[in-house]
Amino acid sequence: MLVALVVWLVVNHSLTTVRTLTNVPVKIINIPPGKTVQGLGPNDYLFKKTTLTLTGNETILEEITSNDLEVQLDAAEMDADDWNAEIKKKNLRSLNPDIEISKAINRVTHASFIVHLTQIVTETIPLIVTRPTGVPPRGYDFLDVWPYKFNVTISGPENAIATLKSKVQKLTFDMTEITHDQLDAIQPNQTSDQKDVVSFFVPDIWKQIYIPLLSDAPIQIDDPMAKALRIDFIHRTLQAIDFPLSISVFYPPNSINEFNPETVKFIESECITVNHGIPYLKLDHLYAKGGSDRFVELIKHRLHIKLSISTENGTPEIIWNLAFNNHQALENEYVKQMLAVASETDEDDIKPQLREDYLRNRFRSYMHHFVLFTSNNTKLQLKFELKDGAIVAHEEKT
Repeated sequence: MLVALVVWLVVNHSLTTVRTLTNVPVKIINIPPGKTVQGLGPNDYLFKKTTLTLTGNETILEEITSNDLEVQLDAAEMDADDWNAEIKKKNLRSLNPDIEISKAINRVTHASFIVHLTQIVTETIPLIVTRPTGVPPRGYDFLDVWPYKFNVTISGPENAIATLKSKVQKLTFDMTEITHDQLDAIQPNQTSDQKDVVSFFVPDIWKQIYIPLLSDAPIQIDDPMAKALRIDFIHRTLQAIDFPLSISVFYPPNSINEFNPETVKFIESECITVNHGIPYLKLDHLYAKGGSDRFVELIKHRLHIKLSISTENGTPEIIWNLAFNNHQALENEYVKQMLAVASETDEDDIKPQLREDYLRNRFRSYMHHFVLFTSNNTKLQLKFELKDGAIVAHEEKT
């Protein structure tokens, strides 16, 4: 009986088998200074893993997994920048203390495994901060992000850096990660825009981008401008529009013979009044959101409704939108006023040479977000129609 047991043990431990393991990690060691390996991640492991076919002790190989092993390749043995690595038993390292490579494995085979050695280069790449996703906290409207353009310093393989430099990276924040209490706790700028705007300064941990081509760890935005990175919100309040809004029409050149100031007239209605031949919007319950008090005061005599007659569908259709007359002059005046306020109060959260860019961006955001509302806090919906050569309008109720 004892002899049989000994024979069984000897035979059992001498049986060989073949086992294929996928996703085996590969580590590169002794990389020459100033160089790197394409696709190299943190701690000198390649992002790409390999598949190994192992021949060895049946008992051990039946239990072994890809988590028990790693491949170590010595860059000092590379005879060219593109190296067809030969993975041998000596290149295997056990990650499991219960497994001895020398006893478990006799032979290793694998498909072609090319390692690309390349120069390390350091460059700056462009980054754009896009409009945040999600919904802002109750009582606030998203206004803008500033600054929205950055340069980020990155280092890595030469060809990977060249690829990244050819396209702009994007970073998008999520407004649902900003709480109502956080915005309420921020002291609004007491002078900039009549206390209407709250600036949420982006925390450093958000100022990171992921570039899988270089690393699976985030890369910090090192542009000095990142210090000023903020998301601006405006209090969601209605502002009374107590000034007249004139109405003008754009006549497309391709239909000017049919539609022109001589053939198209305005008639007074529930929404339109005509004064000295100029049509105006006639509503006593008009409000706006999206701009500060200072902005509204500045644009109130330059804001008007622009109509455009379209015949693309075969029948005349009138499209309307808000327009700002000579918006560049309005922008310049806004910046002039705000720079004067900043000078008087010695605001220093933005460097002087950047302040003008910030203010111009702010004004354009106001124009973009400016929307008319009715007294019941719903967006103004007007319907303009062309009937018998006359433009008529009515307010659509919801």
